[in-house]
Amino acid sequence: MAKRIHDLLRSKYESVNFEDVLFALENLESYLFSKGSQRLLRSAQFDPVISAFTDLQTNIGIALDHQSISKARKTAIKNIFSRLVLFYQGLRNPDELYLKGLVKKLQKYFSLNVFTLNYDDLIDLVFDSWFDGFMEEQEGTAFSSFNGPEFLRRFDSEKNTLLHLHGSIRFGFNAPGQGRHINPGEIVKHHDPVAAMDSYIRTFSTEILVAGQIVSQDPIISGLNKLDKLSLNPTPFGYYYNAFTRSMVTVPNLLIIGYGARDPHINEWIREFCRVHGKDRKIVLVSLFKKDDIGKDLPIVNLSNDLMGIQNFQYHEMVRNVPNHFLEMGPCFRWVQSGFPFQSPEILDRIIKYFNQ
Repeated sequence: MAKRIHDLLRSKYESVNFEDVLFALENLESYLFSKGSQRLLRSAQFDPVISAFTDLQTNIGIALDHQSISKARKTAIKNIFSRLVLFYQGLRNPDELYLKGLVKKLQKYFSLNVFTLNYDDLIDLVFDSWFDGFMEEQEGTAFSSFNGPEFLRRFDSEKNTLLHLHGSIRFGFNAPGQGRHINPGEIVKHHDPVAAMDSYIRTFSTEILVAGQIVSQDPIISGLNKLDKLSLNPTPFGYYYNAFTRSMVTVPNLLIIGYGARDPHINEWIREFCRVHGKDRKIVLVSLFKKDDIGKDLPIVNLSNDLMGIQNFQYHEMVRNVPNHFLEMGPCFRWVQSGFPFQSPEILDRIIKYFNQ
């Protein structure tokens, strides 16, 4: 079903990825649930009002009902989760990760509030004392529970924090007994991603809808309505997003690495960071443009233009110097035209010097 929906989207849009497919599945599910239950139930908690104005074409080659769509969406997320866990099993030696040198050097000069949108746990592995709010390990288990009030109390005083804003392959559920299906419950953090994956695969396929949006608690947040899921799943995601927005308006130094600017709920707070800190802000954006990107409507181009100001936006200069170049673009912005790892150690030294000026 996911493949068929992908093909249908590709017939209309030039670029389609797995998040578009999941978003389509979510919208179809809430729509079909509403159509099937609107005469029995009228509640804003479940009913997307658009269903009162639309009819769904049924000549798309697949049977559509909200149960089958729900199953397809869950299956897609489980496959994404499984592929991530299995792929990163071979990359779990911290000494071999380029991130270790980056984090270790930055820690010499700064306290770090790290917000990652990646599902993998590679950055978790480079440092064993990250604070993330998961601190209550039950006896006889290999996972920790999240403590919201304690997280709020300690977040500002901790030297190094790491928050997976969109979830992690270590997140799962309390799953006692091998092979037993479980209701999802509250998210916990497993030491072993394989155990986290197993706990998610064994969950019953239950959905929670609010105002026509699926907000079921999954270990990874995907699709295009991430803000709803962040806001309506407090533990840990609501606490994490709150910490992110507070950090953006209290800390004037911002290092952005490998971000494609495809999340509006992140972009708007980056813009707010610029507005609040004004001329005192310092931003370093690390990304790699290629010459064939010129002329493309890339979200990161639009965001960079906003952050730098049109007078400082040297797009052709940025793509000309590939792949390790440090560009000074106005007093408040530095662009690092580079992939990872930095081929020149000087790049990181210049980033640190800029933030310490």
